[in-house]
Amino acid sequence: MAKRIGATPEIETLAQRVKQTKHDAAVKVVEADAIDMKPLKAKAALFWATDGQFIFAHAKDGKVYYSPRRYDSVRTAFDDGQVALEWLPPNTVLSAQGPKGRIEAMFFPPAQYQLICQYDDIFEGVVGVTFTPSKLAVMTLPMPGFLFAGYDNDYRLMAISGNTFDAKSRLYQVPLPNCYTHGGICWGNNEKPPAGKGGLLKAWQVFWKTYFTTASVQQKSRAFPDDIRKRIVAVVGHATYPMDDLVPAQVTPTQLIKELLGGRS
Repeated sequence: MAKRIGATPEIETLAQRVKQTKHDAAVKVVEADAIDMKPLKAKAALFWATDGQFIFAHAKDGKVYYSPRRYDSVRTAFDDGQVALEWLPPNTVLSAQGPKGRIEAMFFPPAQYQLICQYDDIFEGVVGVTFTPSKLAVMTLPMPGFLFAGYDNDYRLMAISGNTFDAKSRLYQVPLPNCYTHGGICWGNNEKPPAGKGGLLKAWQVFWKTYFTTASVQQKSRAFPDDIRKRIVAVVGHATYPMDDLVPAQVTPTQLIKELLGGRS
């Protein structure tokens, strides 16, 4: 019976050796003596290094052999055979299981959104902008399409100019404050749920109910590179967002997902 134990310096060293084989599956077996199997009293063991890599070890003819294992193959090996049905929310373009939980992505085509912003003189006198008793500026305006992705409790957001999405779609900077150039989001003190089991859609709703501040307002508009809020007030009440004003992002959809899996904040 396989036994799972915590990571040790020996396991970390072994993980690096296995990685150097450049094999993502058990194609090439690496013979090593970094770990003594005898104390485990087992013929086989599954090790999990801190970087999330699985290493399968088995004893044969007095030697111990090591080989990497993909996450999905390990999950299949321990599966009880039961089929867990889960209906995905509309607009979902990616759904998969990762070591830390679900990773999901949704595409939202261009649409009208209600935006809430921290008070600033820039919103005074703009037709279509109203103010709450606490002086928050409220407005409805068109936005481009969005690719919204989440993994565990981490999220990424990018703009898309078209009405449809595929893995080769060009990504653009989000024309809103509080959104970083690499796709990260400043959530402030707002709590966001894990991405799986409908959490991505709930996080999307939290995002739009949050009021936007003066953070990260630069380099989001070709016409107004100094402050995206100038573009925002210019399109309040319009039918569509000027897609030619979007600023290209230096990342592809696939790269965005890989960075999300890598844990970049």
